[in-house]
Amino acid sequence: MDGSPANRTHVVQTELGPIAVETRGLGPTLVLWHSLFVNRRSFDGMIEALARDHRVVAIDAPDHGESRGPADARRYDLDDCADAADEVLDALGVERADWIGHAFGGHVGAVLAARRDGRLRSLVAIAAPMQPVDGRARLRALMLLTRLVGVRGPVAAGLVDAMLAPDQREDARVARLLALAR
Repeated sequence: MDGSPANRTHVVQTELGPIAVETRGLGPTLVLWHSLFVNRRSFDGMIEALARDHRVVAIDAPDHGESRGPADARRYDLDDCADAADEVLDALGVERADWIGHAFGGHVGAVLAARRDGRLRSLVAIAAPMQPVDGRARLRALMLLTRLVGVRGPVAAGLVDAMLAPDQREDARVARLLALAR
């Protein structure tokens, strides 16, 4: 990153706490919001290419990457995350944006699109089924265990099982997932 106004990392204060945001490039705004257990670095392989024609806004969700969760440690939901995304876009002076969300990020984008008509020009939701997902309790338990004991042993195995389909569990992909989760 060259430090120009188009390329910078900063923190935006939101109702959910401080949110780390990386902006790259110039042009129409394209927001990237990652899946659970990882952070904005999961998009590193595509940010440079996308930033050739867009202002890419890569966000670390609350409690992920360089972002912190609420100071009062309250539980928050997709509505709260959509509000935080809205606050980030307001702070950056963005009226409308395109959105690419992976899993959790797709759900946040869908909620934002439903609640703020016209805020998103487009929404790409990757691996984000819009019907209720079985196993939400299991994901909540994995999140708690990850915070308590870290990404190791059965917790690491549970993350791999929850996040990667059996045919996607080659060593390099598993190693990248676990590195991002750590």
